[in-house]
Amino acid sequence: MLVRVVYQYTGSVVLLNTATKTLALSLDDGSSVTLPFDSLGVEWYGRSGTGIADIKNGMRVTALLDASQTKAAALRVNQNVQYKITTVDPAAKALSLQAADGSRTTVAAGSLVLKGTDGSALAFTGFAAGQTVNVTYAGSTPTAISLVRVTYGKIAAASADSITLQEYGGSSQTLPLGSGFSIVKGGSAGSSAAALAAGDRVEVKKNADGAVVVTVNAGVAKTFWKVDAAAGQLLMRKSGVNDNDYRFAYTSSTLITAGGQPLAAESLKDGDSIVLYLFEGKLLEAAKA
Repeated sequence: MLVRVVYQYTGSVVLLNTATKTLALSLDDGSSVTLPFDSLGVEWYGRSGTGIADIKNGMRVTALLDASQTKAAALRVNQNVQYKITTVDPAAKALSLQAADGSRTTVAAGSLVLKGTDGSALAFTGFAAGQTVNVTYAGSTPTAISLVRVTYGKIAAASADSITLQEYGGSSQTLPLGSGFSIVKGGSAGSSAAALAAGDRVEVKKNADGAVVVTVNAGVAKTFWKVDAAAGQLLMRKSGVNDNDYRFAYTSSTLITAGGQPLAAESLKDGDSIVLYLFEGKLLEAAKA
């Protein structure tokens, strides 16, 4: 005989009535459950002082049951938090992560659900430093880690609801912006694709809530000096004696252009004005002005 012990339910809040002390959830399998409660503690990652008044219909939560398994005793809010992987510890199966605000954390991934960019199962070996991930939390407990697809390229065209992107090292593709998208340009975020122009170099990804974020990279203007082929570097003229940011590694995949057309690195000349487009510290394009 199989005895199944249920100690929690995860789903979207349909009803939370403090007068009748009733909680109703819509579960992932399409069914629903209604639970009575006496009091409900609320656990929400990154927040303190949260309570039942902070829970709204449509929010995804995990309801923990009491000892009798008949009443809800606590709620853990489910949410994604986006991070950049800084280091990977294969032995401990742990990821060191940094959030956009600079805060850092380490997540042990051995027992968590791991997913690739398409939602399929992913081995821990699929993670690497520099990648972007979403960590799913139930309250303060991580439950899953998902890779986030990040695309870099040049805008070929933009409309109110989509962009056509010439991806670095790839083909041209049209990407729908969807609802809730944001355009980050010059450090300011907006909600109009009119801020984009053909030729803009951009990073495209989805944020922790699944909304598209297009970030424009203005590039760094430099004066070219020479190619150090042995070291695999492009060297720029120093702007001053304290300018130590003048060596930039390049590879066969680095796009070097002049007037939008490919150019051999050896064709660059001392004194050429050049704009460098670096993404996550990697030089993806050097455009001769």
